[in-house]
Amino acid sequence: MGASVVKSINPPKTINTRKFYNELMDGKISRGLWGKYARFNAMLIPQKYSVKKYYLDVIKDVITKNDKVIDYGCGSGGFLIATAPLCKEIVGIDISERFVAEGQNNIREMKIENASISHAKGDQIAYSDAYFDVLIMIDVIHHLESIDSTLMEAFRVLKPGGKIIVFEPNKLNPLLALMCVIDRNEWGLLKLGTKKKYRELLTPRMKIDLMQFNGLLIGPEIKFFLLVADIINKGIFYKFFGWLNPKILVIGKKNDNNG
Repeated sequence: MGASVVKSINPPKTINTRKFYNELMDGKISRGLWGKYARFNAMLIPQKYSVKKYYLDVIKDVITKNDKVIDYGCGSGGFLIATAPLCKEIVGIDISERFVAEGQNNIREMKIENASISHAKGDQIAYSDAYFDVLIMIDVIHHLESIDSTLMEAFRVLKPGGKIIVFEPNKLNPLLALMCVIDRNEWGLLKLGTKKKYRELLTPRMKIDLMQFNGLLIGPEIKFFLLVADIINKGIFYKFFGWLNPKILVIGKKNDNNG
């Protein structure tokens, strides 16, 4: 643990994001279909059809049993719990104290021995350089105020040549674009949300092996949306309609000279 940590200032938007998710978990904020229990129920996430098909079936060929994994921005730990059986060790990091407390409780209840969750102050990660083999970031980057400094810190704890798995919302999806406009917490996506933007952002730090639209639905499992995702991800339908997927998936490796 923690010898070399980059010092950074907690930006205002990060503080607001932490406050938002703390209040969401406390029940002070309700987001209906995208609220606490629909989106952040860590016990249900690993069981969801969409998570199994568009997350686990994708990453199972990237992560090995010997890997130490960091789930940066892990929330209440749903994807951490889903990923734990695939790896040697997985560590979740989040800026929300309520998420961390919920996640720690979920890990204890499910008796997952190779997983833990820690609170991050700002973008600081209390692990030494090159500690992890794999970095996972799911719906995180568009929420960051200081993207460059946060990615620098996240990549610092990843080994040279370490694997990166990123899922981000695709703003070409009309419903997601509408949500971005309505929900102030999602405004960061308006600056990103396209393959081009994520390629520009990530290429200086990593070699991108795969970038594609992905059907992962993190919110409530509405049968119609699940059906649409399955249809547009089949064969020729993907060629013409894949851009309607809710997610952009990026898989690659950290540049050897990137620290």
